[in-house]
Amino acid sequence: MGHYGGAATGLAVHPLKPEYATVGVDGTVRVWDLVTRVAVKITRLDTACASIAYHPNGDLLAVGLGGG
Repeated sequence: MGHYGGAATGLAVHPLKPEYATVGVDGTVRVWDLVTRVAVKITRLDTACASIAYHPNGDLLAVGLGGG
């Protein structure tokens, strides 16, 4: 399972947990488990996504919108 309609455009690694998050021009935000390599959370936004970053404490994600 991955981003469709284009490529992943952003990736961020969680500062404390074994997980990472990706975004793509398909408008989805996906949080992946590093150990199992499975998407554990997926949400769809109304527009393409360009970038992503975790807050330093890992509680929040910031997503840059647009592109594609």
